[in-house]
Amino acid sequence: MKVVIAGGSGFIGHSLIEEFKGAEIVVLSRSGKPMEGVTAAKWDGKTVGGWAQHLEGAEAVLNVVGENVFTHWTDEKKKLFISSRVDPTKAIGEAIKQCKNPPQSWVNASAVGYYGSVYEPTTESGPPGNDFLAEVCKEWEAAQEDHSGATKKARVRIGFVLGQDGGAFPILKKLTTAFLGSAQGDGNQWMGWVHVKDVAGIFRMCVERRLEGPINATAPTPVTNSDFMKELRHEMHRPWAPNVPKFALSLGSSIALPPPEVTLASQRVLPARALELGYHFRFPTLKVALEDLLSH
Repeated sequence: MKVVIAGGSGFIGHSLIEEFKGAEIVVLSRSGKPMEGVTAAKWDGKTVGGWAQHLEGAEAVLNVVGENVFTHWTDEKKKLFISSRVDPTKAIGEAIKQCKNPPQSWVNASAVGYYGSVYEPTTESGPPGNDFLAEVCKEWEAAQEDHSGATKKARVRIGFVLGQDGGAFPILKKLTTAFLGSAQGDGNQWMGWVHVKDVAGIFRMCVERRLEGPINATAPTPVTNSDFMKELRHEMHRPWAPNVPKFALSLGSSIALPPPEVTLASQRVLPARALELGYHFRFPTLKVALEDLLSH
């Protein structure tokens, strides 16, 4: 089985490489830098080039390319958040069109930001939101849907990913170690968290079962921000810490953080489709996930 991974050198990409170990893996990256155990191919994430030959006869192409949004926002950064997702998706679609033997599956990343800020339990049938990140997700998904053909197209709406080597968890771990493991705002916003290994597992299910349409990659047990930080403090043997008020988050957004409405957004998103299809979560509860991440 041959699997092509766009963005394979990133946080989630590394987990996908581990998940598909044993397959013939081709990683598309802007550097084209060699990686152990895989074939590296250089691309610009915008245009069809020599890299497209690797799609011929592939079982699947997986796309997890996208600029990190958990940073200070500027108008230029906001444009980059969109282009870094839409352009690679369009390039893959064009490359698939030119294949004589196209991939069986195309699994594209998206995010639970698609739903906007939600406090009620929300599944794949939920409507899209209307904030900036929801618009990013809608454009991202539309770029994949614009391309027709025999290739099965799935889009994985990824939640708040927990992993040792990327995402927000290493930052939260450092803060909690320093006795700063505080909830943000009132702490009542929901976190649709997921262990990075379950993200990879859901991508694998999409490939093996040739799924189409949206599927949420979140654990079946979302928690409030307050409960999330309480559990993290408990696992790290740290005492209670006062909540970070909204004005402090606003101050942080002028330096290194996204706007407070992003940090305080609620994502009570459930993996209804994954559960219906029989996916067995490796880390179904936050306690189990944190125990794993803190044990290494």
